[in-house]
Amino acid sequence: MAWTADAGWAGITDTDRQEWAAAFPGAVLEQELAKATAWLKANPKRAGRRNWRRFLVGWLQRCQEKGGTHREAGNRPSGPTPEERAKRRFFRGDAQRSMTDQEYAEWRRGQRPSTEAAALAGAITLAKEGT
Repeated sequence: MAWTADAGWAGITDTDRQEWAAAFPGAVLEQELAKATAWLKANPKRAGRRNWRRFLVGWLQRCQEKGGTHREAGNRPSGPTPEERAKRRFFRGDAQRSMTDQEYAEWRRGQRPSTEAAALAGAITLAKEGT
């Protein structure tokens, strides 16, 4: 099996097509081959492959995982819901622990200096500059 920018795909047998149709039922093979060709022409530096069979199987696998060639807006794999995203914890360097966004916002509110402390810090700065 081979691919060139001028000739396209060569060496794809009927057996290959049957195997891929059975393994990737959501992928319309001719359309996916055309998409792969367009992608390879747009990315010529990445077109110097040796194992074209592996490239096509990976292409068809990703197509299948994303819902197939003719996927609809409601037929796409779903990601985490906004509620699940809000529960994600991230390490916060300034707090030195993992926190959700909400916990971090609350922690930041508690870390703000009081207005008296801010005024005092400003006065100290002015006094140092005046000296």
